[in-house]
Amino acid sequence: MSICGGDGLPRKHTEENAARHETALEYDVLKSKLFLKTYAGIIVCVLAFTGVSYLSSVPWLRNLLERQEERTGRVVLDNVYELASSAHQEIQAWQESALRTRRHERRNLLQLVEAGIHRLEAKIAAQNLNAGVATTKLLESIRHTGYDQDNDYVDNLEEEVAARKAIFTERLRRHLHETRIADSGYLFVFDSDHEMVIHPNPNIEGTNVRDLLNPISNRSLSSELMTAAETPDGRVVYKWDKPSDPGNYIYDKVSWVRYLPEFDWYIASSVYRDELQRTGDQLTARILFIAGLILIVTFIGAYFFLRRIITPISRLAETATRVGDGELSASSDIDRNDEIGILAKAINTMIARLRDQFHNLEHRVAERTTALAQTVRSLEDRSRENAELTSMGERLLSCSSEKQVFAAVTRTSQALFPHDAGRAYLADSNGQLQLSAQWGDNYHHSPDDGPDPSCSAFRLGKAQRHVPTTDHAPCRHCQDEGVATLCMPLQTEDAMIGIIKLIPATERDKDMNRVLGNRQPLMTTVVEHAALTVTNLRLRERLREQSIKDSLTGLFNRRRLEEVLASEISRVQRHGGQVGIVMLDVDHFKRFNDCYGHDIGDKVLSKVGELLRSTVRREDIACRYGGEEFTLIIPEANKKGLRTLAELVRSRIEALDLPELAEKVTVSAGTALYPSHGHDVHSLLKAADIALYEAKQTGRNRIIDADEVPPGLTPNEPS
Repeated sequence: MSICGGDGLPRKHTEENAARHETALEYDVLKSKLFLKTYAGIIVCVLAFTGVSYLSSVPWLRNLLERQEERTGRVVLDNVYELASSAHQEIQAWQESALRTRRHERRNLLQLVEAGIHRLEAKIAAQNLNAGVATTKLLESIRHTGYDQDNDYVDNLEEEVAARKAIFTERLRRHLHETRIADSGYLFVFDSDHEMVIHPNPNIEGTNVRDLLNPISNRSLSSELMTAAETPDGRVVYKWDKPSDPGNYIYDKVSWVRYLPEFDWYIASSVYRDELQRTGDQLTARILFIAGLILIVTFIGAYFFLRRIITPISRLAETATRVGDGELSASSDIDRNDEIGILAKAINTMIARLRDQFHNLEHRVAERTTALAQTVRSLEDRSRENAELTSMGERLLSCSSEKQVFAAVTRTSQALFPHDAGRAYLADSNGQLQLSAQWGDNYHHSPDDGPDPSCSAFRLGKAQRHVPTTDHAPCRHCQDEGVATLCMPLQTEDAMIGIIKLIPATERDKDMNRVLGNRQPLMTTVVEHAALTVTNLRLRERLREQSIKDSLTGLFNRRRLEEVLASEISRVQRHGGQVGIVMLDVDHFKRFNDCYGHDIGDKVLSKVGELLRSTVRREDIACRYGGEEFTLIIPEANKKGLRTLAELVRSRIEALDLPELAEKVTVSAGTALYPSHGHDVHSLLKAADIALYEAKQTGRNRIIDADEVPPGLTPNEPS
């Protein structure tokens, strides 16, 4: 009997996993780390959003409502102020109307008196009464008209105004007693004598409140209210007690006050500040209640939503854990028409593939091991090749000649292809390829198999492959039967340097064309590095030549002259002997330029330079000192030999045949010897220059030794 399950795993292990699977079906979502993290994240985000919303809106709303309540209190005060002002205007209007009516009555009365006086006068005249009797009757008539009642009328008018004001005050008192600001705020009226005209508290109304002090400033509260009435906002904040907490002056109270000069009244409103904030507190409590309700609904909804999402994910995780423990018979029974259902199907598919792969694992492991070994060998080869290329680069940096470059390339090629053979050919100055190095023992060649200039690689500057199975060989040296070759040209931008010929070791059943193709990229890197190094060497030599030679004459320049002369003087100082110099100057050279042009002048200088190079010995140095002046450095010279050489040069220059010139080219020369005529470079050149100057001054086309110069002569002092 088999003790293994269908997937090759022990049956006991399968039964244990099945029991654990039954337990997973009753998965407690509260144990899920994903659920706890997600639910905690939702709670934190919701609480953070709620807190931010609360902090950004509720304080603003509370402040807005408090300002609105203050505005309401101020509006109530303004309404009472307008009511009192309107009452005063009505009383004032009534008083003015009564006065106008009385004046109209007096005017009519005066007219009646005037008419009566006229009648009385006529009557007195008719009765012939004397003046005294007439005056007495006239005054008696005026007294009976009622003028004596005017004073009583004014008194009655003032009493009426006072009565009307008292009626308005009583009406206003009832109105203010009924008016409330917020919960317990009220309005009161006092005059400039600090007499309380109207106040909800009957114990304070009708009393002088000058002695009521502000507990903070210790000043009269009524005085502070009078002062505030003169400010634009008319607002006073002070500490006061409450009826529920008498004598404890710790509560903020706000008062607004306005002055009514017509009645000499200060109308004020007073309210506790916490009552102004009560509406905001109530709104805050309602917002908190609604927010709490929303949070509870959100948390409950998030719990059930996450439970629906997390539970199948947890079951999938349990299935993956069982598979990870080796139970390849595990599968997911989740069947949903959403992404989780797609994930469950994908996991079941992967488990099925894993079961298939498990049976072929050993075979695949062997294949992968072989491929990995090949990759490791390839990486090792690449590493070795990179190390050899790096080493070659270091060797190329130390090369100072093209032969050293070829030696480095040969060494690197032998290291990169140790089983192959090869040859290196270096092109000589005539363009012929000469064998420079060879390596390997599998190269069968004949004495005449070396490449010639007609070699395709050398002629075309491109790599050439030759496989023995092909019918046509590109070059004569590639025609050996059974030998595959790879020819790599070494070239710079302007010339061919040589050829590297690589002969791979013959391997049975190997595609030699592929073998050559595998070797070609690496050899290309080698020859490119070598070609770049040769190019740099030639460029360095060319720059060196340009820095020490004159481009027109091909002679060394003054810089090289001073270097060589200093070296020769140092040699003489160490070993003894002499060194001579000859300084020459072309006579009338300016006339050549002026008469024949600068091109002819340059040709004269070029011919003179060419003659000097062909006349002096190999160890002598010919230099262009500057302009039309030349200098020769003659090591191991004596006075006679130096004079002879200078004369030879002068005569050969005089014998030059230049068809462009209608006259001979001549030079003047001065000679000097070290250490006889100078102790260093500067003094020696100066001595030869003075001798040259003397030669020019004494007729030109001649040679003057430094010994022949008169004492004290300098080039600036004519002889």
